[in-house]
Amino acid sequence: PSNIVGIIPVFQLRHPEITRSRASYYVAAQWQNENSIATFNYIRVWNHTDTVEHTIEHLPDINDGVATTVSNMTLTPFNASVALCNAGDGPSTTPPYDCNTMIPVGGGLMTSGLISSEADSWFGPDGYNVHTLSRGVVDTSLTEDYSLNFKSHIADHWHVNLDAQYTSASASNVELWGVLETHLNVFEKTGLDHPAVQFYEPANNAIKSNYLYAGETSGNVTSTADPNGYNWLATQDQEHQGTGDEYATRADVAYDFDDSDWFKDVKFGARYSSRSQTNDINQANWSGVSPAWAGHGESIVGQIAGPSVYQLDNYKNFYRGGVVKGSNTSFVYVNSNLLLNYNAFTNLFKTAPYLQGSLWQPRTTLYGPNDISAITERTMDLYTQLDFEHDFSNGMSIDGNIGVRYAKTDLSSTGQIAYHPFNAKPACTPSAITTVYACSHNSPQDFLPETAAYVSQSATAQDIKNGDSHWLPSFNLKWNLNDEMLFRFAASDGLTRPNVQDERAGQVYAANTTLVPWPTGHMPGINDGVQNITLSSIGVTGGNPDLKPMTARSYDISYEWYFHGGYTSIGGFYKSLHNLIYYGTQTIGSKTLDGATVPIVYSGQVNANAAKVKGFEAEYQQFYDFLPGILSHLGTQANFTFIDAALSEPPTGCTTPGGGPCRFGLKDLYGQSKYIMNLIGIYQDETWEVRVAYDWRSKYLVSYSDYMTGNPIFNSPAGFLDGSIKYNINDNLQLRASFENILDTKNKAMMLINANNQYLNRYSVINDRRAIFGLRYQW
Repeated sequence: PSNIVGIIPVFQLRHPEITRSRASYYVAAQWQNENSIATFNYIRVWNHTDTVEHTIEHLPDINDGVATTVSNMTLTPFNASVALCNAGDGPSTTPPYDCNTMIPVGGGLMTSGLISSEADSWFGPDGYNVHTLSRGVVDTSLTEDYSLNFKSHIADHWHVNLDAQYTSASASNVELWGVLETHLNVFEKTGLDHPAVQFYEPANNAIKSNYLYAGETSGNVTSTADPNGYNWLATQDQEHQGTGDEYATRADVAYDFDDSDWFKDVKFGARYSSRSQTNDINQANWSGVSPAWAGHGESIVGQIAGPSVYQLDNYKNFYRGGVVKGSNTSFVYVNSNLLLNYNAFTNLFKTAPYLQGSLWQPRTTLYGPNDISAITERTMDLYTQLDFEHDFSNGMSIDGNIGVRYAKTDLSSTGQIAYHPFNAKPACTPSAITTVYACSHNSPQDFLPETAAYVSQSATAQDIKNGDSHWLPSFNLKWNLNDEMLFRFAASDGLTRPNVQDERAGQVYAANTTLVPWPTGHMPGINDGVQNITLSSIGVTGGNPDLKPMTARSYDISYEWYFHGGYTSIGGFYKSLHNLIYYGTQTIGSKTLDGATVPIVYSGQVNANAAKVKGFEAEYQQFYDFLPGILSHLGTQANFTFIDAALSEPPTGCTTPGGGPCRFGLKDLYGQSKYIMNLIGIYQDETWEVRVAYDWRSKYLVSYSDYMTGNPIFNSPAGFLDGSIKYNINDNLQLRASFENILDTKNKAMMLINANNQYLNRYSVINDRRAIFGLRYQW
């Protein structure tokens, strides 16, 4: 272990740009007489968002462990057992794979070094393969809402409240990826506060002529801004669209007890809603464009179809400057105008000479029958509630309510079970560098004929009908000790239904395979196919119509003291949660193909185990009007919360990229900090109002298994300082300003690396410091 060091051969610099447009309209009308009032509302909201995201990255693959070199390396002392995990297939082909092997590291942890590759460059370029990934997303949505409310005092002691609502919505999402590849040597200085990276052109970045299209050239590349140093490696598209509507009605009736010493009123009512959605969601269409192993041409970016295909992004000021060092700060990306225009993007692949041989091809039909799901959810709630109050002779009093709700849901979800076939075998011609064996042993079909037939079968219809019902009691009590002090107690059962879209019946079955490469050094410089491809599992994606609603039993108790100019309170809470919904995996069966029995594993939204949440909260607020002069306008708000939240056992169905169970037996709940604190300072008089707010929370879980390392990921403790100023120019005119993230706090994450609570930095995201100014006029 003392000779084993931990290196960081991967990096990712992410730069998103988001453009939003929004238009909203609101209309209201009202009528009333002595006993009744009717209100009509109409709301229309349209949103459009264009997102373009650029990254420079090298993500781990199978070659990192055997081909990566690090020179001029500096180390910091480090001694721990950590998991060796690459995103690609590891050297082992049996569980738990290399991703779950704990390796003792005692020689230190890399803090800086020059990273390159000694892999055999059989198609030309030297250096480390670096990707510039462009991602364009176009989101559009439209929502219209009509509502009518009628309230009336229909008779002595009797009141009625009626509501009717209709909502319609539509949304679409189009996402395009373009992945370019170049080869560089990379100096990396690790750390989240002051990282640094510098890119150097290798001695040779030219692709051999026999890997180019006829007419392409790959000369001497001297800069990362040269598009002739990049080939178009891969592309992906994925589209979603959906429409939905909801009809909802509500009726409440109340009867007042005027002559009762204990009972205030009794209420009963009903709720009914019907939600329908049609979701068109196709599978990601990812494929290589010009990978070297395809052997048909490398699609040099600078020679595809002119400069409109690409654009440069300069990282000199990335992370507010100082991160990307040296002269190579500009990098080549697919043009944003293509990424945000599906028709232009696909037309390029149909017409550009050096892209027409691409393995990625536009879809002939955006949505097939298997991509379309229809869901209808009908809910009915019935309730009754008794409100009570009573004054005692000693000056104390109580008030509260007790009630029960019956909730019933019926779900109808229709879709298709579809199958994702293997990609077509690439064209292959034996040559001096491609063996005859390679042409017949380079695809899953060559090794897994039964599996190939299984994933090529036609889709079948799936019609799911589910339902559930729940009795949900509640009790609330307020005990007024005097005019200043009181206790509150509450106990209730509640439920949260799944997102309707997550309950769609449409699913896709695909084969997950493991590639067994030839040993290192086997026939260097020659494309000789693969040694074997085995079936590891059948993966299922899509909706989960069997999702159950999350239920909660809650208890709350608090003490409150209201004094002159402020109040203070302290309270405790306890919640018992069941059927939590989270993203995970679930084994739903098994299948025997090509001599192997493998699990059928669903990945998506699943119900988790039970959980307990308990803790306490303390709050204080006061204006110090007893102080002299200007100090009498000062005030403070403070809040502290302690939360102890845990699953009853580690989440089932949670796996690492290597296929083993999630590590270290964590029982944490997503997004739950143990400590949360808020402090607000206030100044307020007739002219000025100034507020400064500091919010802090301790670390909290964001992932049980990181997609690259397999380790649990936590957001690090962080505090944010915001502020606002309002100035009343006169009775009608007010000048206002707000300021966000004044301290320039970054969102940082860390990963748990072993069961001894050792953490290492994972990533850092810089937040905007934002100032908003406004002028308000009212009359």
